[in-house]
Amino acid sequence: MAVYFAGALSDRKTAFHFCGKRSSRSKPKGKHVGLSVATTKGGSSELLGQLIRYGLTGGFVTALGIGVYLLAAIVWNVAPLLANVLAYAVCVAVGYVIHSRWSFKGHGSRENLARTTSRFFIVSLVSFGLNSLFVWLLTGPIGGPDWWPTIPMLFVTPLVTFALNRRWVFS
Repeated sequence: MAVYFAGALSDRKTAFHFCGKRSSRSKPKGKHVGLSVATTKGGSSELLGQLIRYGLTGGFVTALGIGVYLLAAIVWNVAPLLANVLAYAVCVAVGYVIHSRWSFKGHGSRENLARTTSRFFIVSLVSFGLNSLFVWLLTGPIGGPDWWPTIPMLFVTPLVTFALNRRWVFS
């Protein structure tokens, strides 16, 4: 899985390396523990800024979604999958506005608003599908408590959506 994300997140100027594994596009310098970024001139500041902005925005939107999900599922006793639908609707609206205006500011073209919006919605459906899978699997067949799906919602889904947003939606 690490190799997939390395390819999905890298561009011609930057390559991501997980646990010391390298892509064929660059040769990183120094020791590598966890996630590192190897760059050539010009690629690091834009990507680093996007990662930071995406992390802050994504963290906020993810926390908002988890909050809406937990409020609906636990406090209001809404069925977990329906609570996930409610959280998804709130997060798509908030996420599009913040990501398009701030997270990926200055990256790619915004000339075709219909294309960007429809692609963002498709990526949001992927996110919704992943989160629904986590909710169904962890609260259904596995029989875990309603809060269990929040773990992969927090750590898996954001990585997938960042890669898709950077390389396809806001490219």
